[in-house]
Amino acid sequence: MVICLFVLSGVSFALTLDDNGYTWNVASYEEKVAACKELSKTNGKDYFYWIDMLNAFYSIDNWNILSTKIKEVAAQIPLSE
Repeated sequence: MVICLFVLSGVSFALTLDDNGYTWNVASYEEKVAACKELSKTNGKDYFYWIDMLNAFYSIDNWNILSTKIKEVAAQIPLSE
């Protein structure tokens, strides 16, 4: 599992595949890229595909969707074009 760790003003933040949409929406682009590169290794497709899919999935204000873990979302997204 990839962990992208940033230290900003003494606050540590890491985005992992166990995080959910709330965390995804506040993560930096670099953190999203790191998580999506891990998804690319395990699930196929390039990381741009995963960034687009996760941005679209988490773009709603619904707690059921936003509370879903990244890895659970990835398991539900079809890989065919």
